[in-house]
Amino acid sequence: MLNIGGYFGPPEGAVVGAVAAQILQVASMFPTVVESTILDARYSVNTNRESLWATSTSMQARTLGNKVMNLGITSQISGPCTDMLLYETVTITIADSVSGVAIEIGTRPTGCRYKNYASGLENKFFAEVLKSSAKHLKLSDANEIVKAILPKYEDKLKNPPKGKSFPECTDLRTLQPTREWLEIYEKVWRELEDLGLPRWK
Repeated sequence: MLNIGGYFGPPEGAVVGAVAAQILQVASMFPTVVESTILDARYSVNTNRESLWATSTSMQARTLGNKVMNLGITSQISGPCTDMLLYETVTITIADSVSGVAIEIGTRPTGCRYKNYASGLENKFFAEVLKSSAKHLKLSDANEIVKAILPKYEDKLKNPPKGKSFPECTDLRTLQPTREWLEIYEKVWRELEDLGLPRWK
């Protein structure tokens, strides 16, 4: 992983670093899969404006004419049972999907800062968005959706909602999401459908 604000500096430097890392890995290790996720050091996420741009730009450059598969990672700062977690998931998942990622690793709610702050529903949502965007979106379509969703959470990145822990947003007997969490999930899917992303079924 590379960090905006780290050794390579601004987003543009991180893009160059990610591309260079892939060239070096391919030349020296002959891998089948390469991971060069770009996070923003300020938030430890790849869902803010700068890291979304850097990730999608570098991913497009790294997949063009390349024979290795690129791995993407979703890293969010908000917690389960919040619409912000799903919005963050949408932006990075769509950006990676249309930029050529071959394998995407599921969600990291709260940046993995808190024990038990993850649930199955955001991963289901992530998989649905990934498949639907890969099948239905062009780069221009994806850009419009990301531009519409990003303002819904961008101002909360410095003080994100922690959300609810696994036992608080999941029925522990059935392992199904709570009604509250399902309602948030349904609301966000309706918004995505209104923006032109068909629901994966």
